[in-house]
Amino acid sequence: MIEIEAPDGTIVEFPDGTSRDTMRAAMQKRWGSTQSPTAPPAPEPNIYERAAAEDLDKINAAGISNDDGYGRRIVQGATLGFADEIYAGLQTPLEMLKRGVGPSEGYEYAKARENETLRRSRDKTGVIGTVAEIAGGAGTGLGLARGGVTFAREGAGLAGRVGRTAADAATFGAVVGAGEGEGTGRLTGAATGAAIGGALGGALPVAGLVASPVVSAVRARVSPDGVAAAQFVRAMQEAGRTPQEIAQALRQAAQEGQGSYTVADELGNAGQRLLSGVARSPGPGRQNVVEFLDARQAGQGRRLTTALEEGFEAGQTARQLTASREAARRSEADQLYGAARAGADNPDLSGAIQMADDRLRPGVTRITGETGIADNSIDSAVRRARSFLTDGQSVVNNFDDALLAKQELDNIIESGTRQQQAAVIPMRDAVERALEQASPDYAAARNAYREASRGIEAIDIGRTAATRGRSADTIPAFQRLAPNEQAGFRSGYGDRLIEGVEGSAEGVNKARQFTSDAYQAEIPAFAAPGRADVLTRQIDRENRMFQTRNHALGGSRTADNLADMDALSVDPSIVANILTGNVSGAVGNLARAGSNLLTGNTPEVRERVANILLQRYGAGNVDELIQRVAAIDEQAGRRLQLILSGTFSGTSTGAHATLPNQRASSQR
Repeated sequence: MIEIEAPDGTIVEFPDGTSRDTMRAAMQKRWGSTQSPTAPPAPEPNIYERAAAEDLDKINAAGISNDDGYGRRIVQGATLGFADEIYAGLQTPLEMLKRGVGPSEGYEYAKARENETLRRSRDKTGVIGTVAEIAGGAGTGLGLARGGVTFAREGAGLAGRVGRTAADAATFGAVVGAGEGEGTGRLTGAATGAAIGGALGGALPVAGLVASPVVSAVRARVSPDGVAAAQFVRAMQEAGRTPQEIAQALRQAAQEGQGSYTVADELGNAGQRLLSGVARSPGPGRQNVVEFLDARQAGQGRRLTTALEEGFEAGQTARQLTASREAARRSEADQLYGAARAGADNPDLSGAIQMADDRLRPGVTRITGETGIADNSIDSAVRRARSFLTDGQSVVNNFDDALLAKQELDNIIESGTRQQQAAVIPMRDAVERALEQASPDYAAARNAYREASRGIEAIDIGRTAATRGRSADTIPAFQRLAPNEQAGFRSGYGDRLIEGVEGSAEGVNKARQFTSDAYQAEIPAFAAPGRADVLTRQIDRENRMFQTRNHALGGSRTADNLADMDALSVDPSIVANILTGNVSGAVGNLARAGSNLLTGNTPEVRERVANILLQRYGAGNVDELIQRVAAIDEQAGRRLQLILSGTFSGTSTGAHATLPNQRASSQR
């Protein structure tokens, strides 16, 4: 640099190589001719620079085309300031032959010539040439970014984006600065370039944030699909879900009978809130959302009923199952007891009769009947049981009559008090032993009947457990039951739950009752083998589907009303503010009315968002849709990265192209 002290004491700098006339003219223009200083003599060109100037002058005088136009500037930008070094390296062998020098001097001659060519090119092309050089740098930046040579990635926030883009720009700036420097000046050039690039890169994300409303508005008009895709990807990232996970979850829901389960449901709160924004704003998107969610909720009871029937194997009601099991028990009993009767001997019931007599006639007084004391309830039950075995004169002595007598004793036991049962049960057991001794097949028939009876009784036990009792008691009790009894219990339990679902009011969350601690413990324990996990998922989905509807359509209608007012061509509050002279209020009303447009939240965008969020597995290839939507946003983000990288490269190149000439020869 050439430094000159002006009349006012300030120091004026001129690039190396500036002619004396040029410096004098600049000083005269600013301070007047009488105050123009005498500039110190400019440094004399060295031998390499003189040779370069002579060669180029000869070429121009001969009318031979020299690469000192726009093409040279484009190449200089595209190589990030290293075109002169590259050309000089290629021409070094020719200079060595031409001048009879070694490689080092040959390179100096070639490099001086390329420096002079670039200087003349920049003087010749001016501002337009600078634009061309910037374009060349931008093209290289785009190519490098497309190949992955970039720091631009998804940041955790504004600070992350600023840091990454600043690093990208500083890197390009440092490379360009080094390419534009000479000798030891390359380090200074690299530092200057890094500083310029870092400042530009750090400022661009902030500027983008400021300009984002305008960008969003334009993008929403040009590419509503792209804006909708970006909204979906944002919600997907908030939910921590991948496209593959979402598609798999929807596929599983459809396979388990819940084909109306949507993308919004699987995204949880993030998807529900995004869908709420559509449902509370005017447009076809809201209509689609409201109609779908209302229709889906109307079918919740039917879906839950099917899930409970399959989960508890309760396809029949408790009454139907009881009737069918009783019929099956009778049929089996007729067959088995028929086999027991065939070839049976006469049973000996004397043991049971003796038990009754021991209680009813303990002494001589009772035998002679001399007392008038009436029987108590226990003796009355025993006397009645004895009457089915003997009348005091004759005794039942054939198998069929003994079996009927045993059944009558069962009835007395079933309807009696605890004390009566304690007195009659030993008599019934004695009759049972007599029947077993009389017929080898009787025990098998009796055991089958008892097992069937316990299975029938378990149906009512299960129904009771669904409404009463603590899970700490009901679960162990269920686990102690035989498989046949567990099936009856399970069916009765499920039947009672289905009654509750079918009896719930329209529009309420019929699955909410199953979120209690008791049901959360009992449902997996009582479900049919292999169905617990499926049933639990089905209930969870029903609760989530209701939450989606509640988020989108529930709550106060104020937000809906405000959105409808915004959709009107004229907001009454705007007119009122204008008539009362409240200009600032009217401007605020207009700003709020246009907020959706500024943020890109147009009806077209909302409709596309709704189409994505309401996608179900049964309504097309959901895997392909989600992957395509995610790809749209990824491509948009990638394009932005490429544009930023190209911008950093181009602006860094252009900045150095407009700086004073740094290509002073190292030989000076």
